[in-house]
Amino acid sequence: MACTIATRSSLWKKVKQLSTHIRKPWLIMGDFNLILA
Repeated sequence: MACTIATRSSLWKKVKQLSTHIRKPWLIMGDFNLILA
């Protein structure tokens, strides 16, 4: 499966939603293409 604009947008929307619940500094690392594939 290719990493499309739609799947990237969906992932970033979920990350932004998650960020509203975290009040301390945080970091996300990894190969996001692997998650989307």
